[in-house]
Amino acid sequence: MSKQNTVRLVVAGVVVLTLALVAILGGATNIFGTVIKPETAFPSLANIRTDPDTTNARVANTVWQPVETSTQAVCSDWLAYHTDQQGNWDIFRLDGVRSGDLKSTNVTAGGTKDDLSPTRSPDGQWIAYASIRDGNWEIYVARADGTQTQRLTYNTWATEINPVWSPDGQAIVYESIRNGNWDLYLADVKTGEEKRLTSHPGNDANAFWSPDAQKLLFQSDRDDFSQIYELDVTTLVETRISDGSSEDFDPSYSPDGQRILFTSLVGEGGNNVINMANADGTNRLQITDATKNSINPVWSSDGALVAFQADFKTSTDIFVYDVAMGVQRQLTANSGHNFAPTWICDSSLLVFTSDTTGDTNLFVLEFTPNSSASELGAQKVTDIAKRLTSSAAADIYPQNSPSIERGSRHALLTSKSK
Repeated sequence: MSKQNTVRLVVAGVVVLTLALVAILGGATNIFGTVIKPETAFPSLANIRTDPDTTNARVANTVWQPVETSTQAVCSDWLAYHTDQQGNWDIFRLDGVRSGDLKSTNVTAGGTKDDLSPTRSPDGQWIAYASIRDGNWEIYVARADGTQTQRLTYNTWATEINPVWSPDGQAIVYESIRNGNWDLYLADVKTGEEKRLTSHPGNDANAFWSPDAQKLLFQSDRDDFSQIYELDVTTLVETRISDGSSEDFDPSYSPDGQRILFTSLVGEGGNNVINMANADGTNRLQITDATKNSINPVWSSDGALVAFQADFKTSTDIFVYDVAMGVQRQLTANSGHNFAPTWICDSSLLVFTSDTTGDTNLFVLEFTPNSSASELGAQKVTDIAKRLTSSAAADIYPQNSPSIERGSRHALLTSKSK
């Protein structure tokens, strides 16, 4: 979303977490300035407890029912999205994006409580998400049709958020503040057993799996400002990827694991830019300019394209960067806000949120790379995209590919200086 330059972990006696999806000013304008006018403001996590929660320490979830998933990734013709059409935030699935036979289903159905940040199993049969339905934020898993819902994490007050399903379907990584700072944990979906992955006094967040499910990228403020690290899941060896030249956050591997994307804050009070680098952090290349605030980059399934949102003055629009040609193309041109892009499987379909109709809905457009940037021109959303949702409520933050939705859970900037 516009001005969505970071979510902050502010360390000032206590750590305060605020997700980027959190609307905090008047219930309509979020911390990045984008007015989305939801009927129900996004939930705030600003007042969560941060003292260590050791009352429910355990080795395994004794009531966990094994989740069996295929190791073979399957392209599913449905996407997940957030909507407040029932008075609270639920995760809905929308089928038929490619076929045109649209059908919307409430997958999480959390009653009057909020559900956020979906991630899908690679076979498309399961979904994990964060919910506050039992009193504090925990991780839940359900079948993709909303059945067989079960709770994965148990704490008295500690917050667990941002689940990320592994590419081999066997584990879910999430972040927890149960020890007084943010650490990464891994849960085996067959046994429910948990494993603590990071234990540094700093705050570690926003994990992203490598395609072979052997490593994780994450961001950490252990260096007193946000930097990107890589973690070997087996050995727990951590390697710093960032070069220290900027605050870096929101990392992701390319589909082949050879490159990474991350967002960087340019200067004190500056904009965000998107960088591309080799997986080890070398050959860093800035692919967006600092005159616009650019965030939420998402790889296409073949790694040839990167979609992202960028804002300039009062508008936010969708752009695509062509990796081979080294050029970016602006797709939308509106006075409002177009944000949170996601690709539909391995197709050229790009879904995003837009308030061009006066309320927030999901739209889809087809993007085909052209030989030169001049062959494409930015256009109004209503001229180039098909509207997918039409409720009077806020329908936002779609997710299909990659497997996690970055817009709603946007980067935790672990900075003490800003």
